Amino acid sequence: MKDTKRLTFRKWQESDIGAVLAGLSENGKANGVARNIGIVGNFTEEHAKSYMAEAFLRSAITYAIALKNDDGTEGEVIGGTDIYWDAENKIKNSSNLWINHDAKYQNRGYGAEAYIEQVRYCFDELGATEMYERHLASNSVSERMQKKLGYKPVAKEIKFFGVEDVDVIISHLTKEDFHAALEKRKHLIERLQGKKNKIEDAGV
Repeated sequence: MKDTKRLTFRKWQESDIGAVLAGLSENGKANGVARNIGIVGNFTEEHAKSYMAEAFLRSAITYAIALKNDDGTEGEVIGGTDIYWDAENKIKNSSNLWINHDAKYQNRGYGAEAYIEQVRYCFDELGATEMYERHLASNSVSERMQKKLGYKPVAKEIKFFGVEDVDVIISHLTKEDFHAALEKRKHLIERLQGKKNKIEDAGV
């Protein structure tokens, strides 16, 4: 994966244990992302080590997500991503992408920035022909993000999620729909920037 404006991506290192503990647990308990990969109950340092090591054994392509410092060097690790990849058929079956839930990392667009690069990487570098993604039916944030990138819901399944059965939505994405969604997003950002400039010029 390529660096974006504010983020850099690399393989996990042993020194990242603290970042994984902070990102995949809440009050010492496994959070939603951790439960999604099969960790239930307390989330320990051993779980963090296992997450970083076993991701490679789950047929996943994994990266740590770190902030960039002002000088372009790597800053602190704030998240991670696992891409579940069917190499034979060149299909992304699903992925986990998480950003530390601390308020200082949320609502800053880091998740969207990383997700766009993840999808681009799958299409442009891995040669994906199509992609599938899953999200809890109750997770409106993931639903909105997938919709913004061009994903379309195609099915629903029931999955055991740590302690209970939950409804999961399966969405599908083609390269054409992804690039069309990016173009739409680009035009929207340009319009919003134009309105902001007009307000500033008017001295409001």
